[in-house]
Amino acid sequence: MRRRSSLAVYLAKSGVPDRAKVEMTEALRLKPNDGTIVLKSVLVFELMNQRFQALEALQKYIQLHGPLEEVLKDPFLSSLRMDPRYLELVKNRESAGKEQQRKSKTKAGKKLDSELTKKPLSPGK
Repeated sequence: MRRRSSLAVYLAKSGVPDRAKVEMTEALRLKPNDGTIVLKSVLVFELMNQRFQALEALQKYIQLHGPLEEVLKDPFLSSLRMDPRYLELVKNRESAGKEQQRKSKTKAGKKLDSELTKKPLSPGK
């Protein structure tokens, strides 16, 4: 299905948006949680001037933990990166990531405390 998504990108860049949309819709139907396909859908929707759909696809890509470096380096997404809604999505991702790290550290600390209270150290160890 990645071939279909690559074809969709090619068609969108070539000015054949109707066919690009058909190919991308089918690729997403078959593999809705494939990060590569979802990222390509961001590009296809943006190339077709469908910003709302591009942002929805970006939100899904972020939920799939796709690396933002791919979005940052694509010159065809430069206009999307200027959109305040894009900035909000990125900000929310960063906040969620920090919260997840905090929870992981807290959970690890609680587990360590639990282990220490369960097994008292014997003398001489």
